[in-house]
Amino acid sequence: MQTNELLAKIDALKTQIDQLRPLKPEVERRIMQKFRLDWNYHSNAIEGNSLTLGETRAFLLEGLTANGKPMKDHLDIKGHDELITFLEGFIQRKEILTEAAIREMHRILLKEPYETDAVTTDGRIVKKKVQLGAYKTEPNFVRMKSGEIHEYVLPQDVPAKMASLVEWHRQQDAKNDLHPLLHAALFHHQFASIHPFDDGNGRMARILMNLILMRDGFPPVVIKLQNREPYIAALRRADVGENEAIVSFIGQNLVDAQELYLRGAKGESIEDFDDIDKKIALLKQELSSVAEPLVLNPEIQLDFLARCVKPCFTRLVKKLAQFDELYTENLFVATMMQWANPQMTSQSTWQTSPPLTKQDAIDRIENCVANQRLFFASIQFNFSWNGFRKAGTNTFNDSCSLIFNFQKHQYQVGAQHINGWTFNCGDVYQLPLHEEQILKIVSGLAEANLKRIESQVKRK
Repeated sequence: MQTNELLAKIDALKTQIDQLRPLKPEVERRIMQKFRLDWNYHSNAIEGNSLTLGETRAFLLEGLTANGKPMKDHLDIKGHDELITFLEGFIQRKEILTEAAIREMHRILLKEPYETDAVTTDGRIVKKKVQLGAYKTEPNFVRMKSGEIHEYVLPQDVPAKMASLVEWHRQQDAKNDLHPLLHAALFHHQFASIHPFDDGNGRMARILMNLILMRDGFPPVVIKLQNREPYIAALRRADVGENEAIVSFIGQNLVDAQELYLRGAKGESIEDFDDIDKKIALLKQELSSVAEPLVLNPEIQLDFLARCVKPCFTRLVKKLAQFDELYTENLFVATMMQWANPQMTSQSTWQTSPPLTKQDAIDRIENCVANQRLFFASIQFNFSWNGFRKAGTNTFNDSCSLIFNFQKHQYQVGAQHINGWTFNCGDVYQLPLHEEQILKIVSGLAEANLKRIESQVKRK
């Protein structure tokens, strides 16, 4: 869309909004709370804040901090929210934007001095003290994805550049012949290119952009995290004099903000049309550092056999052997199903001849996986006892099973007694059974056997 068409659309939407004003206070609050939450979340997330949209909402509305998230991230959200409140008052009082006001806003935003990591031009990481409301005293720059270093205005030139920017802003206010979008977009770019502070420059640029827009009756523009790359690209194009890119980018976002405001003013839903896409993108971002589950193969199964199946089975055999002399007969059966193809879409019974004994069961299973490159869909060890000897005429039988099921990405382990399950759990292959779980399986089945005997034996 050409700039003239974009400006015409923005003006037409503003006319529609003005015709609906003043809104009922509760309607205005509902709309502005939506803007405020999104603004707080996205402006900080663009700079690397780890709080999710839900965590930001819970923190601002309910005071709930997110477990495992840095306190600095919470302070950044709080400072930004307090600055929005300051900004609203600043606009209502019709105050004039000065360098002193900008430095005061910076103090509110960052809340307290802190140290942050900085990268020197030769690639060294050093600690840098961030001062509140004070222009930078050391150079700052960013390293682009291409490896190119983008440098900002040198510290000694910042006072003059900031004075010039604020004076340009004052002149535009006085002449009142520049469309607010152009005024806001160009101010945003100039401030960002100066980068006057040690930290917080991006958030400050977006705050000051919205100061100009909101002062002229426009809703705030929220630049979303998922649009970070085109946003930065538009700023870089403006660095070489192509201002149309940043004007168009901010203008399109302003149109989105106006349309959202109109929906809210009419009592319609104020959820963004792309909210589901936003939630999917945010979910992907949150999960980006989570390792993908391993896919079952003979190597993974061999490792699982050695670390989980074998120690669990060996301990169980020893524990249950204590019951053998109480019965006239004890039996052991191992039953296996193998995956019939590497795609794990069909199963077949693994035939064993002669029947496996307790002593050779694990060895044969391991040998099959290691040498024949087969791997199992399930392994089941069944223990049974017939004819209890010590209950007089009340003879009875008992049985229990240890079962391992292997799916493509996860395993399931179950311990079952004749009276019911004593253990059941599953997880991905990266998280095999730990010692406590193995002990629980073994002791659980032994205790179930003992309780059954105690309930069946006639006591004198």
